[in-house]
Amino acid sequence: MKRFVGVITVIAIAALPLTGSAAPVTFEVDGAHSKVLFKVRHLGISTVTGQFRDFDASIEMDPEDLSTLKARAVIDVARVDTEVENRDKHLRSADFFDAESHPKIEFVSTKAEVVGENEVKLYGDLTIRGMTKPVVLDAVLGGVITDPRGNLRTAFTAPGPSTGRTSG
Repeated sequence: MKRFVGVITVIAIAALPLTGSAAPVTFEVDGAHSKVLFKVRHLGISTVTGQFRDFDASIEMDPEDLSTLKARAVIDVARVDTEVENRDKHLRSADFFDAESHPKIEFVSTKAEVVGENEVKLYGDLTIRGMTKPVVLDAVLGGVITDPRGNLRTAFTAPGPSTGRTSG
Protein backbone atom coordinates (compact mmCIF):
# COMPACT_ATOMS: atom_id res chain seq x y z
CA MET A 1 0.00 0.00 0.00
CA LYS A 2 1.39 3.39 -1.02
CA ARG A 3 0.72 6.68 0.71
CA PHE A 4 0.84 10.18 -0.68
CA VAL A 5 0.91 12.61 2.19
CA GLY A 6 1.68 16.18 1.37
CA VAL A 7 0.78 19.80 1.46
CA ILE A 8 -0.73 21.60 -1.49
CA THR A 9 -0.07 25.32 -1.61
CA VAL A 10 -1.90 27.60 -4.02
CA ILE A 11 -0.70 31.12 -4.66
CA ALA A 12 -3.32 32.84 -6.78
CA ILE A 13 -3.21 36.24 -8.37
CA ALA A 14 -6.27 36.99 -10.46
CA ALA A 15 -7.47 39.86 -12.57
CA LEU A 16 -10.82 41.27 -13.63
CA PRO A 17 -11.77 44.74 -14.83
CA LEU A 18 -12.78 46.91 -11.88
CA THR A 19 -16.56 47.24 -11.73
CA GLY A 20 -16.78 49.78 -8.93
CA SER A 21 -19.24 47.57 -7.07
CA ALA A 22 -18.90 45.94 -3.65
CA ALA A 23 -20.94 42.99 -4.95
CA PRO A 24 -19.19 39.63 -5.32
CA VAL A 25 -16.58 39.61 -8.07
CA THR A 26 -15.26 36.52 -9.85
CA PHE A 27 -11.49 36.39 -10.31
CA GLU A 28 -9.93 33.92 -12.75
CA VAL A 29 -6.54 32.72 -11.65
CA ASP A 30 -3.60 34.19 -13.55
CA GLY A 31 -1.55 31.09 -14.40
CA ALA A 32 1.58 33.13 -15.10
CA HIS A 33 1.68 34.27 -11.45
CA SER A 34 0.17 31.27 -9.65
CA LYS A 35 1.37 27.83 -8.57
CA VAL A 36 0.04 24.62 -7.09
CA LEU A 37 2.93 23.18 -5.08
CA PHE A 38 3.23 20.16 -2.81
CA LYS A 39 5.70 18.64 -0.39
CA VAL A 40 5.80 14.93 0.39
CA ARG A 41 7.73 13.06 3.04
CA HIS A 42 9.93 10.42 1.39
CA LEU A 43 10.86 7.35 3.43
CA GLY A 44 10.22 9.41 6.55
CA ILE A 45 13.62 11.09 6.32
CA SER A 46 13.46 13.61 3.49
CA THR A 47 11.01 15.82 1.64
CA VAL A 48 10.21 15.87 -2.09
CA THR A 49 8.81 19.10 -3.53
CA GLY A 50 6.80 19.23 -6.72
CA GLN A 51 4.10 21.08 -8.55
CA PHE A 52 1.17 20.59 -10.85
CA ARG A 53 1.89 22.56 -14.00
CA ASP A 54 -1.68 22.68 -15.33
CA PHE A 55 -4.67 23.83 -13.29
CA ASP A 56 -7.70 26.05 -13.50
CA ALA A 57 -9.11 27.97 -10.57
CA SER A 58 -11.41 30.82 -9.72
CA ILE A 59 -12.20 32.90 -6.67
CA GLU A 60 -15.45 34.73 -6.03
CA MET A 61 -15.81 37.26 -3.23
CA ASP A 62 -16.90 40.69 -2.18
CA PRO A 63 -13.50 42.39 -1.77
CA GLU A 64 -14.88 44.15 1.33
CA ASP A 65 -16.11 40.94 3.03
CA LEU A 66 -13.84 37.87 3.22
CA SER A 67 -16.69 35.74 4.59
CA THR A 68 -18.11 35.74 1.04
CA LEU A 69 -15.02 33.94 -0.33
CA LYS A 70 -15.73 30.99 -2.62
CA ALA A 71 -13.03 29.06 -4.45
CA ARG A 72 -12.83 26.31 -7.02
CA ALA A 73 -9.77 24.54 -8.42
CA VAL A 74 -9.27 21.72 -10.92
CA ILE A 75 -5.76 20.27 -11.20
CA ASP A 76 -4.50 18.10 -14.06
CA VAL A 77 -2.79 15.11 -12.40
CA ALA A 78 -0.90 14.18 -15.59
CA ARG A 79 1.08 17.43 -15.29
CA VAL A 80 2.71 16.53 -11.96
CA ASP A 81 6.36 17.61 -11.94
CA THR A 82 8.97 16.76 -9.30
CA GLU A 83 11.87 17.25 -11.74
CA VAL A 84 12.47 13.47 -11.80
CA GLU A 85 10.65 11.87 -14.75
CA ASN A 86 10.66 8.32 -13.34
CA ARG A 87 9.16 9.56 -10.07
CA ASP A 88 6.57 11.61 -11.98
CA LYS A 89 5.55 8.51 -13.97
CA HIS A 90 5.20 6.59 -10.71
CA LEU A 91 3.06 9.39 -9.20
CA ARG A 92 0.77 9.24 -12.27
CA SER A 93 0.45 5.44 -11.92
CA ALA A 94 -2.25 3.49 -10.07
CA ASP A 95 0.13 3.33 -7.06
CA PHE A 96 -0.54 7.00 -6.37
CA PHE A 97 -2.81 9.38 -8.34
CA ASP A 98 -3.97 6.91 -11.02
CA ALA A 99 -4.06 9.66 -13.62
CA GLU A 100 -5.51 7.38 -16.29
CA SER A 101 -8.67 6.63 -14.26
CA HIS A 102 -8.77 9.86 -12.23
CA PRO A 103 -7.19 12.64 -14.32
CA LYS A 104 -8.24 15.55 -12.09
CA ILE A 105 -7.96 16.69 -8.49
CA GLU A 106 -10.79 19.04 -7.55
CA PHE A 107 -11.45 21.44 -4.70
CA VAL A 108 -14.75 23.26 -4.20
CA SER A 109 -15.24 25.50 -1.18
CA THR A 110 -18.39 25.26 0.90
CA LYS A 111 -17.89 27.97 3.55
CA ALA A 112 -15.48 30.73 4.54
CA GLU A 113 -14.89 31.69 8.16
CA VAL A 114 -12.93 34.87 8.88
CA VAL A 115 -10.49 34.13 11.72
CA GLY A 116 -8.27 37.19 11.67
CA GLU A 117 -7.26 40.18 9.64
CA ASN A 118 -6.81 38.81 6.09
CA GLU A 119 -7.13 35.20 7.37
CA VAL A 120 -9.89 32.79 6.44
CA LYS A 121 -10.62 29.16 7.18
CA LEU A 122 -11.87 27.93 3.82
CA TYR A 123 -13.95 24.79 4.20
CA GLY A 124 -14.51 22.62 1.17
CA ASP A 125 -14.51 19.27 -0.54
CA LEU A 126 -11.28 17.84 -1.98
CA THR A 127 -11.59 15.03 -4.52
CA ILE A 128 -8.56 12.84 -5.25
CA ARG A 129 -8.83 9.47 -7.05
CA GLY A 130 -12.61 9.76 -7.05
CA MET A 131 -12.80 10.03 -3.25
CA THR A 132 -14.17 13.27 -1.82
CA LYS A 133 -13.30 14.36 1.70
CA PRO A 134 -13.94 17.57 3.61
CA VAL A 135 -10.87 19.73 4.21
CA VAL A 136 -10.07 23.11 5.74
CA LEU A 137 -7.55 25.44 4.13
CA ASP A 138 -5.99 28.28 6.09
CA ALA A 139 -6.14 30.98 3.42
CA VAL A 140 -4.30 34.27 3.78
CA LEU A 141 -5.28 37.28 1.69
CA GLY A 142 -2.23 39.02 0.27
CA GLY A 143 -4.32 42.02 -0.72
CA VAL A 144 -6.73 43.49 -3.23
CA ILE A 145 -5.43 46.20 -5.57
CA THR A 146 -6.21 47.94 -8.81
CA ASP A 147 -3.27 47.46 -11.18
CA PRO A 148 -1.93 50.16 -13.55
CA ARG A 149 -4.24 48.86 -16.31
CA GLY A 150 -7.35 49.29 -14.16
CA ASN A 151 -7.81 45.59 -13.35
CA LEU A 152 -8.86 44.52 -9.87
CA ARG A 153 -6.38 41.93 -8.56
CA THR A 154 -6.21 39.76 -5.48
CA ALA A 155 -3.77 37.20 -4.10
CA PHE A 156 -4.19 34.32 -1.67
CA THR A 157 -1.86 31.72 -0.22
CA ALA A 158 -3.51 28.58 1.11
CA PRO A 159 -1.34 25.85 2.62
CA GLY A 160 -3.38 22.70 2.16
CA PRO A 161 -4.12 19.75 4.38
CA SER A 162 -2.27 16.48 4.53
CA THR A 163 -4.14 14.46 1.93
CA GLY A 164 -3.46 11.04 3.45
CA ARG A 165 -3.83 7.76 1.64
CA THR A 166 -4.57 7.88 -2.08
CA SER A 167 -4.37 4.22 -2.93
CA GLY A 168 -6.00 1.13 -1.55
